[in-house]
Amino acid sequence: MMMNILHNNRKFPRVSVRIKVKCHELFEEGLKHATVAKNMSIEGMCIFLNGFVSISHKLLLEFDIPNTERPVKTIFQVKWMHRIPVGDYYVVGGKFIEMSEESRNLIADYVDNKVRSINGALRKAIHS
Repeated sequence: MMMNILHNNRKFPRVSVRIKVKCHELFEEGLKHATVAKNMSIEGMCIFLNGFVSISHKLLLEFDIPNTERPVKTIFQVKWMHRIPVGDYYVVGGKFIEMSEESRNLIADYVDNKVRSINGALRKAIHS
């Protein structure tokens, strides 16, 4: 699987991921969506959703960072979305607007490690 760093005029690098994500409505019981993240940065992530959500809508996301013990929980605000032509599926990008310092550090460490790994692989490929 090829990993790449996506910048797209953002302050922080965004890395490709395949992380399972649980999406909950903020003030409702039960799971709204079980989905997968496409990419992530310290500020937000891109996920796939089965069903429409409006811009600025807020969801509670819960996901595991690989090789960590506690799940990350964050309030996620939808910033953009694109409908996928097949079915009622959407690619949704958003921003983490509230989370614990521990969760923020887990995400920062994970993204940083992926960026270092990619940069190391690029340097090795260039010099070989």
